[in-house]
Amino acid sequence: MVTSSRARTGTRVLAAAAVALLGGALLAGCDADPRTAATAGDATLTVDRLDAATAAYCDYVAEVGVEAVPRAIVRTGLTELWLYDAALTEAAGPDALDPPPAADEIAREMQAAGADADVASFTVRLLTVSNALSDPTVGQVASTTLGDLDVTVNPAVGSYADGAVATGGDGVSVAASDTALGATFSIDDPPTPEEVAALPAAQRCGSAG
Repeated sequence: MVTSSRARTGTRVLAAAAVALLGGALLAGCDADPRTAATAGDATLTVDRLDAATAAYCDYVAEVGVEAVPRAIVRTGLTELWLYDAALTEAAGPDALDPPPAADEIAREMQAAGADADVASFTVRLLTVSNALSDPTVGQVASTTLGDLDVTVNPAVGSYADGAVATGGDGVSVAASDTALGATFSIDDPPTPEEVAALPAAQRCGSAG
């Protein structure tokens, strides 16, 4: 797809910002439904939905040339963004966030890369949350509301504590899906480009360079 340089810059900035935000801390519940990735209050994120969003996002950032990161970090990061989306929806309703100008173009390019329209829309919604959380007021509302919700994260997806989701869940309750396998990395000990390049292609998210 051919786009203007300004629009392309916008998509790169939003995608790169979302990649940078992906990471977190520790803890999760044990008796997880293998079909459920996370819950927040009455809201539920399924593993299938998360994996579809991860695939759509990774295909997109590879297409636009964002440097690769471990896919597991992206998967847990998208889970974290979903938790904050659930919190913001609880606090202000589903239509409280205004998508950035690049959102529609990103959705179209995700579809061009193979995602269906519903998955592309859902994934862009999570990127919109990433963008919104850069506002301190929005971030405070999201953090406070999330802290008041009953939150669970499937250990096969990651570990959860204090509003953050990290790779390295204990994997006791269910087996990890293919997209979650691989080395464990954290935001506090990020992998080097060489470590990312050494991962199998199915465990990387982004451009191989």
